[in-house]
Order: sequence, then C-alpha cells, then structure tokens
Amino acid sequence: MDNWALKQKGSEEAVVGTWPVVTIARELGDQGLALGRSVAQRLGFSYWDRELVMARARLLTADTTTSSMLDGRTRGAMESLLGTSVPDQIVMSAIYADQVRLIVGAIAPRGGAVIVGPGAHSLLDRHNTLRVRLVAPFELRARDLGTREGISFAAAKRFILSDDEMHAWFMLHAFGQGVADPAHFDVVVNTETYEGERAAGLVLMAYLAKFGAWPPTVAL
Repeated sequence: MDNWALKQKGSEEAVVGTWPVVTIARELGDQGLALGRSVAQRLGFSYWDRELVMARARLLTADTTTSSMLDGRTRGAMESLLGTSVPDQIVMSAIYADQVRLIVGAIAPRGGAVIVGPGAHSLLDRHNTLRVRLVAPFELRARDLGTREGISFAAAKRFILSDDEMHAWFMLHAFGQGVADPAHFDVVVNTETYEGERAAGLVLMAYLAKFGAWPPTVAL
C-alpha cells in the first residue's frame, strides 16, 4: 500500500526510507562488498554488511558472540558461536536463521537499504525487494582471494571449496533453499563479465525495471 501511495504522489515527494530494498547474495572471493557499497551510494540508500549488521545486533541487544555468525560460512565461525565444539549443526543453523531474521526484520521495513549477506533475500517480500546474486568463475575467485589475503592459489582454492560447501549447507538447513537456485533471485550478475561500475549499473537498471522508478536521491 505504501508503494502504491508513492506512485500516486509521484517520486519527487517520496521518502527515501519507503523505497524497496536491495539484497545481494555473494560468494567468497567475489566483489560483493564493493558492489553493495557502490549500489547503496548510487541509490542514496543505507548499506549493511556483516560488520554493520553486527553493530546493529548489539543495538538490538542480540548476543554479540551469536551475531558473529552472521556470515554463516566456516566451521571456525560456527565453533566461535558455541565454543570449541559444535554439538548440533541443525541447532546452529536455526540460531543463525533467527539472528538474520531479527536484524533484517529491523532494517528492511524502513526501506532504502542495501543488504549484503546470505539469507536476507529469502526473508523479504519478493515483490518489494530486488534480489541480486553475484557469481564468478571459481578460478577467478581463488585468484582474487589469494591476492587479497596473501595466500597461495592452492590454499585459496581449498578455502573457497570449504566455504562454498558450508554456505550451501547453511542455506539449505537455515532457509530451506538451494544456494544457487536462480528462481530465488531477480537478477544474477557474473562479475567476470561485468566488473565494478558496470555491475552496479546492471543492478540500478534492474531496480528501475522492477519498480518503475528510482528514488529521488539516486546518483547516476
């Protein structure tokens, strides 16, 4: 109803906080964080990734140890949640899902936000969210991760394989979705083909195509 009312009044009278949000699901080693920041800046939206979400969790009095699980990736992160042992991964995925629901539920209703991280796209109304998934060839992701972290190419490949496996497990058990199912997204962007601002441009055009207008704060 809010979106319908905005269309009747015209976008020049729209409040940024009422605009549909953008979620970006990424893979380890891709350019998701940089793309998320660029899209948020271009739209004039707030930006949320793992670090900022953890800060939000503290404001919501969520347990900070639990909030460190928000990227939902490695077993080491899982062990940091419940100590050195992981007695039940199913229980852990439920805790993780509850944390994401709590935080996304606090951010998304205000609108005008870009949320980078796993699971957010599955929690929001698909009609009022632009759901983006980023992909890149495995070799490219490993090379970029190795360069960024100062590790060997072989080590980067092993790390990404482990991370992808854990990410898929979490998405299946926490949200009941396959991590790579394109049916859960509005647009899938290959960051090898579309890098940097070209990828951001695709997301902006997808936003316009889905919702029929950009917010008045947009910077093209």
